[in-house]
Amino acid sequence: LTFTKEVSTTTGEAARKESLMDAYDVLGVSPDDPMDLIKDVFRRKSMYYHPDKGGTDEKFKRLNKAYELIMKSRGEK
Repeated sequence: LTFTKEVSTTTGEAARKESLMDAYDVLGVSPDDPMDLIKDVFRRKSMYYHPDKGGTDEKFKRLNKAYELIMKSRGEK
C-alpha cells in the first residue's frame, strides 16, 4: 500500500509540474522570468485576447487560469 501511495503522489506531482509548465507556455514566459515581467505579459495578453476586444472566451479563460496557477505556485496573490 505504501508503494502505491508514493507512486500516486509522484504521479500527481509530475502532473502539477507539467501543468505549471503548460501555464508558462500559455503566457509565453519562462519559469526564470521575474514576476514583474510575467504580470506585464499577462496584462498585455489579457487586453489582446479579451472577448470585448475580439478575442475568444476560451483563450481568455485559459490565459487567466495559467496566470492564476503561476501566481499560486510562486506564493503571490
